[in-house]
Amino acid sequence: MVLTGYPGTAEALIKGLHYPQTAHRLSAEGKMQPMILIMLRPTVAPPRDTECVDIPDGPQTETFFAKDLPGAIAQQYRVGTKARNWGVIGDSTGGYCALKFALHHPGQYGAAAGLSAYYKAPIDVTTGDLFHGDEQLERDADLMWYLDHRPRPGPRSWSPPARRARTTTGTP
Repeated sequence: MVLTGYPGTAEALIKGLHYPQTAHRLSAEGKMQPMILIMLRPTVAPPRDTECVDIPDGPQTETFFAKDLPGAIAQQYRVGTKARNWGVIGDSTGGYCALKFALHHPGQYGAAAGLSAYYKAPIDVTTGDLFHGDEQLERDADLMWYLDHRPRPGPRSWSPPARRARTTTGTP
């Protein structure tokens, strides 16, 4: 999944950052596996900047990106459903959201990258009151606090597929 900054557009991911062109080229060159790029803005309630928060009595943005969207994609396309099959990258707000999803939902996203990301959801005129007095929700939205106070996602290991042993005659 690829997320823009706020109030960016998915068009910027194509024309400015060239995500699909780069993925296509690298795949054609055999440097990466083919993939589905899901390119979105990091909000489900425009023009409000939700900072990928499940707002009490409001838009459930984190749930949409961490559960609903991957579930919908898996129902329609032949994609893996394990964390190792899903990654998220974003720029600015999208970068904050990408890192947040990997920390909060390690069972869904096995990799994340934040480009020009920040680590704490701002409160300003575009966000409004994101937390409605829920101090725990506000602390969990601070990624540095989260790393210091919540269990970290366990290490993930990857093993290459087992190779079949060859016999001394050279046949498998």
